[in-house]
Amino acid sequence: MMTSEPETPVVQPENFKAAHARKQALASQLRKTLALADRVHVMADGSRWFVRFRSVEILEHWLVLISFTILSLTGLMQRFASLNIFAWAINAVFRDIEAVSAVHQATAICFVALCLFHFVRILTVWFVMREPGAMLPRRGDGSDLLKMIQYNLGSIKVRPLFDRFTIEEKLGYWALLIFAPIMVLTGLIQWFPTFVTRLFPVAVIPLARSIHSMSAFLAIAVVLTWHLYHTVFKERNSSIFTGLMSEQAMRENHPLEHQRIIAAHEKIQTMRKGQ
Repeated sequence: MMTSEPETPVVQPENFKAAHARKQALASQLRKTLALADRVHVMADGSRWFVRFRSVEILEHWLVLISFTILSLTGLMQRFASLNIFAWAINAVFRDIEAVSAVHQATAICFVALCLFHFVRILTVWFVMREPGAMLPRRGDGSDLLKMIQYNLGSIKVRPLFDRFTIEEKLGYWALLIFAPIMVLTGLIQWFPTFVTRLFPVAVIPLARSIHSMSAFLAIAVVLTWHLYHTVFKERNSSIFTGLMSEQAMRENHPLEHQRIIAAHEKIQTMRKGQ
């Protein structure tokens, strides 16, 4: 009597794909959990500090800060060269207005390069890391802004709960995203007037100059009043320079992110103890 071999179960392609997708999802989730847990730094005294920004983000911010400052000063010098204070600065530092213009244009090239670099980083987050990005507008931003205004005016007692970035930080970032392309475009029109007037009427040159000046004034005002006030004077937040933020500041300004990081840290600690 012959006995037949037990048939090996056939693995269906659909089942294999589903299992592979689940494995990839678990691996991706583990990488994100590890990345969050790695942002907790326990000091010798037992206090916990949190990594807010990496080296590339700190360097990028420094370069933007330096280039924005130089562009603002040299732009104001050219716009108000007849004022005594700017005339003195031009003669004492640059010798003549042509040198001021040259420095402004050279710094503008650096600023454009920074914008392109940041754009590549955004695309990397979207298409390589497959993440939406914490600075993208979301449905609750309008409500958070209204609640934050009410909180600052004292009409409500509870501060809105923020995650990676507060609404003030988001508004400052969005303002830069709006002003940067306007400044670059109108600056290029003034830089290459001969080429531009081949395609457009001559009136586009003074129009670009006016838009460039108004955008510059608004950008400087936003940085000096909004961004500088909220980061330096109100929150005394130096994390963009040091990369680190204390646990108390995290609880106050980014409670939702603090909870996510702590949960990830505790999960990884539990996993390591169980090994």
